[in-house]
Amino acid sequence: MIAGDSFLAVFLSTLAGQAPVLLVELGFAIAVLVMLLVQGPKLGRARGVALAGAGLLVALAVVTRVVFAGMQAWIIEGGIAPATVGLAYTAVGIVFQALHGVAIVLLALAVIRRRD
Repeated sequence: MIAGDSFLAVFLSTLAGQAPVLLVELGFAIAVLVMLLVQGPKLGRARGVALAGAGLLVALAVVTRVVFAGMQAWIIEGGIAPATVGLAYTAVGIVFQALHGVAIVLLALAVIRRRD
């Protein structure tokens, strides 16, 4: 078992290892938000749908990395049986990918509503 401070060190090191992916995802989400600020008045009512999609992308970018880093630290600590590691990663991955899909659908709906 890893004690409190050691767990935090393992968690932070695994989170740092995922920093490049986090930066790319945040960069995409921030680019979407900047486009919303520039195109905002033209979007009309679709702006709320687009903001919801972009907000979900920002939240997922951070939360996904934190959850996966926490899971990895938990596995290293021995808090999960080796036989269930794959199942745990698969379940969490499916949930996050479904939420990512919802974010993309919201952004697509905003584009479609704008054209109406």
